[in-house]
Amino acid sequence: YKTFYKKKITLEKASRNSQPVQYLERRIPSLDATRVCVSFAEAKFGRLFFKPITIPARIWISWKGTRAWKQLKNSTSSGSSTSG
Repeated sequence: YKTFYKKKITLEKASRNSQPVQYLERRIPSLDATRVCVSFAEAKFGRLFFKPITIPARIWISWKGTRAWKQLKNSTSSGSSTSG
């Protein structure tokens, strides 16, 4: 945990000199631009890290949803044709 904290502090110090941080600090002085940029980087890394898991999961969920929708559609259409 200490090494993670040290790396995060180092990243925050380094990001203070970056152009996006300086731009945000000029445009919105009340905003902590360093924290915004670090949060963006963390979120971006998180999405890239979990992408190999989430994309196959999305495909699987879509496939299951399509099958369920077809079964529901078939059961409602067969039920309405027998009642008429």
